[in-house]
Amino acid sequence: MAVSSEHPRSLPLVAALAVLFYLIAAADYLLTMLGVQAYLDLFTPEQVAYLTTLPQWVEATWAVGVWVGLLGALLLWIGRGSSPIYLAIGTIALGVVIIFLYGFRGAYWLTGIPGVALMGGGWLLALIFYLYARQMRAAGRLG
Repeated sequence: MAVSSEHPRSLPLVAALAVLFYLIAAADYLLTMLGVQAYLDLFTPEQVAYLTTLPQWVEATWAVGVWVGLLGALLLWIGRGSSPIYLAIGTIALGVVIIFLYGFRGAYWLTGIPGVALMGGGWLLALIFYLYARQMRAAGRLG
């Protein structure tokens, strides 16, 4: 399939939003994993205890979701056709973490509706970025 040399006008905006989204997710991950007290002070003691006692596989899956997603967003920014693969992996990994937290570990009781909305909304954004990148690749707009 021939790749169009002309990128749609939406590509830089969507890619910038994807990079920003994943940079925020990366900051959240790093500040939590490094135990930065000023950041953890934004949460209740129960939430901090919850976040700091996650199983290692959840922490690793969270890392994959954040860092692989960020790589996908950066690849989308530079117009690479491989970006949907990385964005898909990031989206799936974040989805697994959310399902574990809310489906099996009772995070709802710590966060309530705002937490569900934030996590669900974040996952929905990740999914939208993946679907957009996939559409751009299918249309021949990514190299």
